[in-house]
Amino acid sequence: MTSRPPSTVKSLAAARADSLLVRVHRDDEDMDWLEGYVVGLGRRWLLLARVSNDIWLTGWSAVRLRDVNVVEPRANARFTTEALRRRNQWPLLPVPVDMDLDSRRGLLRSLVDSEQVVALHPERRDPDVCFVGVVRGVSQHWVDLLEVTIAAQWETEITKRAVEAITRVDIASGYESALRLVAGPAPR
Repeated sequence: MTSRPPSTVKSLAAARADSLLVRVHRDDEDMDWLEGYVVGLGRRWLLLARVSNDIWLTGWSAVRLRDVNVVEPRANARFTTEALRRRNQWPLLPVPVDMDLDSRRGLLRSLVDSEQVVALHPERRDPDVCFVGVVRGVSQHWVDLLEVTIAAQWETEITKRAVEAITRVDIASGYESALRLVAGPAPR
């Protein structure tokens, strides 16, 4: 179970039920705050449909519930939702993968064979690093990632990344989508 106070989880559940725009602050000052709509809430993970500063939907982020310490409803929520509606981004599109938000391994296993380009963030180990690619497998300790480089080239070998280090997973954000656009589909 999560070590978050029930009030935090209740705030997230209410935001999901009411489709409220929120900013989620997390424990560590090196962890980015995230702004978006709560679209999934599991026992251990939260899934947000992310909203950029330019008021565009920009993929999804899954973060650990235990890292969330403040859920802040946004004062510009009505404006943001209306802008998204006029840009044909509201109502929200469904998440492209059925996400298991009850465990870290379950979340990562949800992405196997989905062909979604993701960014895995080991924020507690190194907040300035992320590993971008498609998830090919998950074991007890490792996630197998076929990575795409910053030059939009697919690596030829699978890289193993530590499952326990992952604190955030971004799915189909602007950066990952741009890499996929230029690199093309991941090779099998």
